Amino acid sequence: MNIQFTIETTDYRESSIVDDFCDTICRNIRRDIYNGIVQAKIDSLEYDLINASWINWIDKPTKLNMENLVTYMLNNIVCRKRLGGVCIIEIPHSVKLPHSTTPLEQVARFIDMGTEITPCTTFITRVFQKYKDNINDYWKSYVMFRLHRESKGIVKDIG
Repeated sequence: MNIQFTIETTDYRESSIVDDFCDTICRNIRRDIYNGIVQAKIDSLEYDLINASWINWIDKPTKLNMENLVTYMLNNIVCRKRLGGVCIIEIPHSVKLPHSTTPLEQVARFIDMGTEITPCTTFITRVFQKYKDNINDYWKSYVMFRLHRESKGIVKDIG
């Protein structure tokens, strides 16, 4: 569950708004995921998460607030920039599920994709795929909105 892209532009004004664009995309992804949640489906996974053998609990809870867990996941969707102008929108592997040593990204993948026994919700994958498929159009719209002109650059999906 990530989006990897580069924005190729030689225009200084466009280069100066790349970070704002990434922040805006992350905010919009969070909003769209939140709006697509079917809380009953998420709540039905509480028991499976508490008793999952792959979660390394430090302090195993007897109850999870699934709404807070999803909010925590959404708040940790970030855009990291790497060398060469590569932007990666993801939940970093370094962020852990509270009270455990298990990466939050792994828990998000379980909630989203399920297992052969647990049904999937795909509420995260659907949104990530939508943004991945349309990232160049979002960039063009963002440049038009911010700079009031057409973009001279292009966004290339690399993931």
